[in-house]
Amino acid sequence: MRGGGRGIQVVAIMNLKINRDGVPWIHKCVEYFPNALYTYDRYHLKSWIRRAFTNRTTQERKRAYVTADRNDPLALVVAIAEAELAENDEGKKKEISDLRQFILDNMEALRDYREIIQSRNEYLDTSWMRPMGSAESNMNLFSKRLKKQGYSWSQNGLKAMLHGMIHHFEGTLLKVLGVASSTVNLLDNQLKKQPSFASLLTERSQPSIGAIQGRMPALASSYQSKPYAQTLRGLAGLSSLK
Repeated sequence: MRGGGRGIQVVAIMNLKINRDGVPWIHKCVEYFPNALYTYDRYHLKSWIRRAFTNRTTQERKRAYVTADRNDPLALVVAIAEAELAENDEGKKKEISDLRQFILDNMEALRDYREIIQSRNEYLDTSWMRPMGSAESNMNLFSKRLKKQGYSWSQNGLKAMLHGMIHHFEGTLLKVLGVASSTVNLLDNQLKKQPSFASLLTERSQPSIGAIQGRMPALASSYQSKPYAQTLRGLAGLSSLK
């Protein structure tokens, strides 16, 4: 929902968005919400294309991916039909045919949901709405940080982290935290003035003073009979002890 007005909230509820894979029970949700929008998740769609197009060229797969990303089911059907005609393997031809039939049966589910909402109400502003994209890959962004590193969360901690991550992905985290852009720019400038660790390793802190005369205690100590000491003596050009 966007904004605090009750009318906006009602519109958001009326246009409930359901993004799913091919599991039938999820599609049943549409029956409980008369104005709900059902779309097929692009992650699963592309996975299906990749499996069905195993014998097809990279260009053919790319064409199908691009039409899917453009939310153009008609162009996607054409791309799949042409790949089906070019396929010689009967098993793969059947897979491509099944995919084509699925697209034909779910044309509305592969359109941009924002276009559908606006066709229902031309006065509704959809410019702020995000493209649905791939729900599966979106969830991976959260699960990698919240589930896959062995962390445990309290309910309040999890809620706070989720809100923080959402604002981070949306680019609104600094605004929510109330950090002024001038403060951020000041911190950036201060960081840029600090020398990098690599420069500290390569830059000389003081001018060279040439070779330094010194001695190694191992060459004259009580340990000079040890193998490592005799090796050092040999490298230094000193005679070994008898």
